Amino acid sequence: MSDALSIRAAAADAGGAPALSCGGQTYGFDEIAELVERELPALARDCRDGRPYPLVAGNTLAAVVTRRAAGGALRLAAVFAAPGTRDPEGAA
Repeated sequence: MSDALSIRAAAADAGGAPALSCGGQTYGFDEIAELVERELPALARDCRDGRPYPLVAGNTLAAVVTRRAAGGALRLAAVFAAPGTRDPEGAA
């Protein structure tokens, strides 16, 4: 992903402009970027072996943050699966 498409670039360009509405709350690009930055250390520890990251994602803020951290900042392949999937890697 190019920096032009990153959450960091979006935060620099748009700041507090609305980026996501979830659970009755609206988050700005700057807030999403901050949440992504907080997620990076833990996600980087979980993804040391270079394998795709299985992301079982619902319609949540946490799913958006993890996706932006994995695919954007860390440039990892993320395998998406709906909640309840038994083998996220086999779903790809």
